[in-house]
Amino acid sequence: MELVELDCAVSDPRPQPNTFESNGLAVIIGLTGERPGFVILDTNREAARRLCGLIDGQAHSSEGDFVLHALAELANIVAGHAVTAINNAPGSTHFEMTPPGLFCGDKVKVTGHRVEAEVFDADTPVGKLSVTVGFEGGVPRGR
Repeated sequence: MELVELDCAVSDPRPQPNTFESNGLAVIIGLTGERPGFVILDTNREAARRLCGLIDGQAHSSEGDFVLHALAELANIVAGHAVTAINNAPGSTHFEMTPPGLFCGDKVKVTGHRVEAEVFDADTPVGKLSVTVGFEGGVPRGR
């Protein structure tokens, strides 16, 4: 998988406990439709700054507006590609996305009752990015 023209290793998905704890910066995108759910892109502040530095060629010393908005846009791209693939599959469930919500802070927790989720990690040269995907009733299989 390539991310901003960087090679990255992606782990196999693993179950995510009902309570998600952020590494520092998280973007949550809701999924609406027959099976509501969410996608969370999470990383630490340093990885977010490095990633944004690759995008615009500038050094970022804090999680200012550009870093937050760039991370939100990256989450939109990742979720958008996934939703498009699911929606275009024969016999699939139709999903739509909500605007992204941004969370910044140490030890921020998000609890998703009624949602079963899985998480996978992308280890990149700028740091680790985690993507959590969850749906009411569990992650769809076999489509």
